[in-house]
Amino acid sequence: MTVLSAAELAEALGLSGPRAVYRLCADGMPRRGRGAYALEECAAWYGRHLAPTNGAVPPIQAARARQLSAAALRAERKLAKLERSVLPTDVADAVHDAYLRTLADRFRRLPEEWTPALLGIEGRRAALVVLRDLRDVLMAEISEDPDGSLDAARRALLEEAGYPIPDDAEDVGDAAEASDDA
Repeated sequence: MTVLSAAELAEALGLSGPRAVYRLCADGMPRRGRGAYALEECAAWYGRHLAPTNGAVPPIQAARARQLSAAALRAERKLAKLERSVLPTDVADAVHDAYLRTLADRFRRLPEEWTPALLGIEGRRAALVVLRDLRDVLMAEISEDPDGSLDAARRALLEEAGYPIPDDAEDVGDAAEASDDA
């Protein structure tokens, strides 16, 4: 009978190292004492451990299959999450175009809205004050969406394309974050 150390037995059985031998001992592989393993007994036990019983999959192979299946499932979920968070180019282009059309409509209305303020202005300074106010309104139109029409246009297009926006999302940009949390 040949007595080996854990490292030697791991090499003889083609295992990854001594830890694999310790795990097999926890599963019931015999040993002769602390750090001593009988090659013949361990090889016979290992063969029975790996051999299918009653047509069943050996425990180690079943565990590896479960581990691979779980890893594949995690990878599929991660990919699905990434796919949900990225808009297709045609949808993003449509949303952008709708945003620009809505913004252009707002700018087209500006002359009618501001003509009364500009009429009757005398002096350069008074005109500058009115034009600065107009500039501030334009900047607010571009950056804030005070009446919500830009966001409404984006929401409608995204929902039409199959990307529903949660009601609690403050704007369309929050939709990606909300879908990531789901």
